[in-house]
Formats: sequence, C-alpha cells, structure tokens
Amino acid sequence: MDIVVKKMWWENAAELYKSCQNILDDHRKWKKQIVVVSAIRSQKTNTTDYLIELGKLLGEEKPNIEKALEILNTIHLFHREVSAEKLSEYDIKVEEFIDTFFKILQSDIHYYIKQENKIIIPCPENDYSIVNHKGKVISLLWFWEYLSSEILSHVLSQIGTDIKWISIDLWSLVSNDETKHLDEQALFSLLEEKIYSVTNHHIDSGNVPILSWYIWVLDGWIEYAIGRWYSDATAAICIVWYAHNGYSWILEIQKSVKWVLTADPRVLYNPESARLIKEIDYVIAREITGDSWANAKLLHSQAIREEVQDAGVKILLFDPFSSDKDNGTWVLPKATKTSGKIFVGGRNNIVFFSISSGKMFQSGVLANIFWVVREYFSVDIISASETEVTFTIDASKDISKKLDTMSEKLRIICNIQENTHMEFVEYETDRALIFCIGQHMRDNVWLLARASNILSENNINIELVSQWRLQRAMVFGIDWKYMQKAINVLHEAFITDLQYSNN
Repeated sequence: MDIVVKKMWWENAAELYKSCQNILDDHRKWKKQIVVVSAIRSQKTNTTDYLIELGKLLGEEKPNIEKALEILNTIHLFHREVSAEKLSEYDIKVEEFIDTFFKILQSDIHYYIKQENKIIIPCPENDYSIVNHKGKVISLLWFWEYLSSEILSHVLSQIGTDIKWISIDLWSLVSNDETKHLDEQALFSLLEEKIYSVTNHHIDSGNVPILSWYIWVLDGWIEYAIGRWYSDATAAICIVWYAHNGYSWILEIQKSVKWVLTADPRVLYNPESARLIKEIDYVIAREITGDSWANAKLLHSQAIREEVQDAGVKILLFDPFSSDKDNGTWVLPKATKTSGKIFVGGRNNIVFFSISSGKMFQSGVLANIFWVVREYFSVDIISASETEVTFTIDASKDISKKLDTMSEKLRIICNIQENTHMEFVEYETDRALIFCIGQHMRDNVWLLARASNILSENNINIELVSQWRLQRAMVFGIDWKYMQKAINVLHEAFITDLQYSNN
C-alpha cells in the first residue's frame, strides 16, 4: 500500500485552493494520504507571534481586555482576508465559518479574564493555555492549528465531492501520566503508536485524515523532552510507524521557500543564480537546516531525527504552488554521488570568545573552561591550539553583562593575569559565520584553499576557520559587515568552478 504524508501550510487563498487540489489529485490516483496542517500565516502576519503576545497579556495580573480583543481581532481579520481573497472565484465561502470560531475564542477569553482565581496562568511552559467557559484547558496556540485544519477540510469538502476526509485533533493525544516518566526516545515511540492508532482505521476505510499538528500536555513535557514541536515533526512521526510495518510511503514537506538551493536567494545579488540541490542526505540536511539563513529553516530538527532516518523515510521538500512539476529536493538516508552541490550560507550576530594561556595544554583546563561557559551560553564552533581556544556564541540582546561576568570567572579559573599578549580573556561582537556545506566535499581537496583565496581576493579577512573531519562542511569566521559579500563571492565561485547547471 502506498501512503503519502503531506505537511501543508499556506499564506493566501490561492495556495489554500491549490493545496486542496493537490490532495484531490493524489486521491484520484488511489494514493492513501495523511495531511498535517499548521497555522495560516504570512511574512507580514505571523499568527503564532500574535498568539504569544496575547498569551503574555492574559498572563498579567490585571489583563487588559481591550488590548486582548484588539489582538484577537487582528488575527481574525487576517484569516478572513486570506480565506476570502480568491476563494470567491470558485464560489467557496468560509467567512462565516471562521467568524464562528473567533466568537468561541472571544467568549473563552472573556471568561478567563473574569475569573477571580485563575487556575492556569498563560506562560511558555503551558503553551499559553487558559481555562474556557466549559472548564476545559485549551492552548491558544493549539486553537489556531485546529482552525487551520478545519478550514482546509471545509474547502476540500466543497471542491471534492468524491473524497472522504476526517479532521482529527491531536490536542489530547497523550496524558501527563503516560509521558512524565519517558525519555525522549520512548516518547517518540509512544507518539508513533498513538498517531497510528487514530489514523489507521480511516486510511483503511479510504478516508483522508487531516491533522492539526499540535500535540499538547499541560506540564509542557514536549518542551522539556523533545523541544518545541512543529508540523514537520508531527508529519515525520505519522510515517515512521507505517514505514516499519510494510507500507510504501513518501513524506512530502511542502514549503513556499522553494526547496533547497545552493544559497538563499534573498541574500544573493543575483537571486536567479541559486541552483536547485536535488538530493541531500540526512547529515547534510541537519547542517543546512541548522543555518538560520538556509531558506528560513527548511526542516525542523525533529523531522530528520535518527528514528526517521532508521526507518528509511525519504522526504521530499517541494513547493506545491509552483508550476514546475519537477521541483523539489529529496532528503534521503543515503544520497547518490550525483548530488554534490554545495550550499553557501551565513549567520550574523555572532560573538568570538577567546582565551589564551600557557596552562591551556594542562589536563582538565578545557573541561573547566566549558563547565563555566555552559552556565551562560551555548557554544557553536570551537577552534583550539596548545595555548588558545576560541569559540563562537550566538549573540542576543543585552549580552554584554553576561559576557563580562563570564570573562571574570574564566580569568579566575585559568589564573590569567593579562599582563602580556600571551595571556588574555577577550571577546569580539558583530561577527559572522560563513558556511560551505556539501555532500562530497571530501572528494575535492582544493575547496578549502579555493574558498580562502576567494575571500582574500575580495579583501575579506578570515578570523576563524573550522573544517569537519568528514569534510561535509567548512566554516569561516569574519566581520559581519562582509557576510553578504562573502556568501555571494563564494557562491559565484563554486557554481563556476564546479560547472553547476539548472537541473
């Protein structure tokens, strides 16, 4: 049996309509499907950001109901505009349907604010949950995922009379008692079984389960055990059980960020020069998606975790709204030798932190250094010699005080007097990291030298360099002012040198 798991989202009514057509097309090809949807949003209106703002407001001691309803109205109008934009061309009406949902949530917010003794205070740990007028705990974030799945189902029912669908809410899929004692791996396995149990009957009956991705438990166990949950991860979990039980399958992660390219077009001087990368393996996918400039984080890390790879899941990243039927990037357990294109990207807001001491080579000194650092920051790239270690930190607002406090503590730990240029603890802000990531970089021994020469020829000073043993990636640390230029000159050089084509 063939099963396609689709992860979908949209920014406008045209994309919503095309998503439904995509489902219908596969249904008419006798393909079994599970559809996972996330919140409706756009580049200008991020629904989740508004919801978090609403949750924080409701968590105040005396919530401002006028402000809360103003935020709710902003999201309401956005959903109405998105859904009504072009659906009227197809005689599809969802405005009244959306209005009903917003009236329900408006009533819930009124009820919450009027409670004198609030049982649950909205906060990140409980995903900004409130108690509604029926006494049920609901997450503000979940509500929008649920609404998104209902809208898709509503539109699908109006354009496809030959398709049977079922909207399934994962909100109460598991309980605190079931999960509080589980580690990450056991939790993932439990979710596999649970999602299989609520979808398999419908798939066997010829229905299309439409899932709102949100899985929630009050004590925030997902946040602690697995990390913030996203629709990519739910879609991946949906397919793992089927992959282990004799089904033929494919996981489609539908993105409007145009699949995996050799660079993010938004930072290229010539956006059209970016080339499609047709195949990457899971390791390269983790490297690229960890780069914040990599096409808006193409995949959530949970979608390419070990369990998914071990199940042999092949992931197709593609744009369902494109007229190009051959678009897309395959993420495979093992990519072929023909997929050797290099991704070039960068990340700014980086701090370079350096410690130099003649005692560095002594046993346990590095361990002591990073034991201190872990109290303050998460380290990214590390470069070390016998007397010096430099590591990078992602900068955030108001970071200086933490850096100064950590610096003083490290001076004490390493007994550094800083009386000569040989002994120091210092840091530099406003730095950037440039990443060159590829499937078969180890087969091209000239790449590191070529990249270094290109940066030098363009007067871009390399302040830090790191290359992995397997040579899937090399990283250069530079001044942030030259980040865009560095990405462009390296990208242009690699495309020319390796004779990339558009296919």
